[in-house]
Amino acid sequence: MTSQIQRLDSLTIDKIAAGEVVDIPASCVKELVDNALDAGATEIVVEIQVGGRELIRVTDNGCGMSTEDLRLSIERHSTSKLRRVEDFEHITSLGFRGEALSAIVAVSHMTIRSAQGSTSLCPGAVLVAKGGEVESVTQTQALPGTCVEVSSLFYNVPARRKFLKSPSRDTQEIVKTLTNIALAVPYVSFRLVADGKQLLSLEKEENIESRIRTLLGKPFEADSLQVAKSFDGVDVRGLIISPSHTRSTRSGQHVLVNSRHVYSLPISYAVRSGYGTACEDGKHPLFVLQLTLDPASVDVNIHPQKREVRFSDEAWIKRIVQEAIQEALFGYVGGVEISQPYSKPQFSSKEQEYTPLFQEDESIQQEELSFSIPEKTRHCVAVVDDFALIDEGEENLLILDLKRAMRSVVAFDLKSEDVSSEPLLLPISFDCSPDEAHLLRASLPDFEKIGITIRSFGPQNFLIEAIPSGIFEVDMHKLILEILHGEIFALERSKDQFCKRYSALYVAAMKGLFSPISSQVAFTIYQQWQSRGAPHFAPDGSLCVGYLTKGALQEIVSKGR
Repeated sequence: MTSQIQRLDSLTIDKIAAGEVVDIPASCVKELVDNALDAGATEIVVEIQVGGRELIRVTDNGCGMSTEDLRLSIERHSTSKLRRVEDFEHITSLGFRGEALSAIVAVSHMTIRSAQGSTSLCPGAVLVAKGGEVESVTQTQALPGTCVEVSSLFYNVPARRKFLKSPSRDTQEIVKTLTNIALAVPYVSFRLVADGKQLLSLEKEENIESRIRTLLGKPFEADSLQVAKSFDGVDVRGLIISPSHTRSTRSGQHVLVNSRHVYSLPISYAVRSGYGTACEDGKHPLFVLQLTLDPASVDVNIHPQKREVRFSDEAWIKRIVQEAIQEALFGYVGGVEISQPYSKPQFSSKEQEYTPLFQEDESIQQEELSFSIPEKTRHCVAVVDDFALIDEGEENLLILDLKRAMRSVVAFDLKSEDVSSEPLLLPISFDCSPDEAHLLRASLPDFEKIGITIRSFGPQNFLIEAIPSGIFEVDMHKLILEILHGEIFALERSKDQFCKRYSALYVAAMKGLFSPISSQVAFTIYQQWQSRGAPHFAPDGSLCVGYLTKGALQEIVSKGR
């Protein structure tokens, strides 16, 4: 009987490996920059064209390679970072498997120029390869370090190239990737040039806090708290943002483990636990935390692209992180010595005023003293949390969920394309991180469609010149960032999904909907909801309205329940 199982040829194997390691141009950039950092580079320049699919060039001033090492560098599982299996227990380099260059060269045209020495020009070599095959290796004179040039990425894998996103989106992912890497290595300078335009320029910094503020902008400059805690061989440092600044996604969270940027839900949960009730349910705090610990207690070999890690004692690490956050936020000390002093945050001491459970509308009372009110005048009887009790002059009292009703108003206007904007006399200025700035520039026409006019006036600086017309004040900076990180413009083809997501973000950014909600605001929302046909359901399908008969209310009161 003919065997159904066959050995794959080396070319097919290389393409499969490439699919695991390099799925988009940004992952190619990450692998090349990791190699540069492992080579001891302190200056790295990245140049790309057409989102990286036509050209990626990474130049560094690292130690360089000899001609023999240059030939070996593109072979599978050839590496200078491991010698035996025991080395896996003490990995300190960013790369270690010896598969990045071989995976990239399998799906591209590649030229590597490398030289070793300390003079301005040193003896070196140039390797040219295509589709995994070496075409030539020649001697040359070059600057110390290495330059890897990748062109025609995925030229021989049409299925992968077909599913790439737009060049603009690929560029944004590369900016994001470099931002993440740069956070972890403040002592390295970076420059990114896309299609001849410089998108990123970072000088060397003395510490991680300076790099964070340079890269991530105003929130980490004006409202950040320093985290500094060392205990039992674990060092936790970085910056967190006060609880007043949160997001609906984890996009503002950065975890660095032994100078490696990773995605770690356990650390995110530990930070969230540290904030406790100071952070609203469903919201995520912003932070950058650098964890330094024994490499033997971290497994970095659990993800093909090394994006995740596993801790040998996860519960212990989470506890240390949680206590570090509590100490930074509240000055709480859990019986653990702090290696360095930290500044306890100063919160406003504004006294909280007592707000009765049922609020009377004073404006309506004044009107009743001066005017003859028709028998069936509608008014807000009371506001309890997010609910308004509206007397419509009938036998029933209407109970309106104010936030859901407002979401239905916003969605109605979007669907009917009745979105107007009003120019601002004084434009609102704000700053973004590099990856946010690139994504925002690409999204300016989309923001224009929903009534938000934004103008760029610097690399990471923007002005809001017009906002959607409305009677409620909205935190536009918060709304814009939530839209960007929620990637809701990608849902525009599905009008219902777009309206659902946008209306939720818009209402969350409304300043008038924070407790306690006044009767005047509640009745205004009721009027807007009525003018849109009084829809019973919010965009997410949840019910906006309910009814309570006056007879039932009287029965509840009479029975004391």
